[in-house]
Amino acid sequence: MKRSTAIILAAGLGTRLQSSDYGIPKPLVKIHKHSILEHVFVKFFKTGIERIILVTGYERTRVGLHARKIARQLGLDLVLSYNPRYHQGNGTSLLQGFRTARTSAIVSMVDHLHPVENYLVLSRSKASSYAVVDYSISPYINLADATKVRIHRNRIIRFGKQLTDYNAIDSGLFFFTKTAQEVLLSLGRRLSPPFTISELLNYAIQHEFSILPVSLPMNQWIDIDDTIDLQIARRLIKPLILPSPYSSREETTL
Repeated sequence: MKRSTAIILAAGLGTRLQSSDYGIPKPLVKIHKHSILEHVFVKFFKTGIERIILVTGYERTRVGLHARKIARQLGLDLVLSYNPRYHQGNGTSLLQGFRTARTSAIVSMVDHLHPVENYLVLSRSKASSYAVVDYSISPYINLADATKVRIHRNRIIRFGKQLTDYNAIDSGLFFFTKTAQEVLLSLGRRLSPPFTISELLNYAIQHEFSILPVSLPMNQWIDIDDTIDLQIARRLIKPLILPSPYSSREETTL
């Protein structure tokens, strides 16, 4: 695995799940006996990731303590990066992760769960920026709530939930080199918050920032936004067995 650092964005309020799970922060909501965050950490562990930057915001103390516990169990190098502007859009959390990374990194939303193959596809990236996109559209995705992607000549030219002219879905997985991160940090200073990741990337694309699409090797992933998504995840995802730092990192199931 060439890409040894991952940035996980876990700063948002997650209000649609809080109401059904007694105010528990979304990363701590459980699928079977383990939290969403544990599932994401284990996937990255099995991918070969060694260093995780977790961008926190809402309930950062609870989320951070839980993350440290998981990282110790897996032998991962964890860096907690607090975004004081987390309420001003997930675009600000992405930039906070870049400020901490200091190296090329895979970026993942905490509530987007993938099989390991979908992370591994980014290990073959050679350009500065990639987004893993779903061309066939997973049957587990709420299309009305999904971020759409318009692709032209193998370049992403637009992100947005309201796009009507689109040919893929943003699956919440990205790769950015350090140089690409620096460009986005510079462009981000020109934007007035709040702004989303889609708005930041659209602005960058307008300034000749290039993002290549990467097709999902496996059409199995889910974005856990609300109680219906959570119910689907609990049916779809197998109970998690936490591996030790010395166990095999091969994994093929969601």
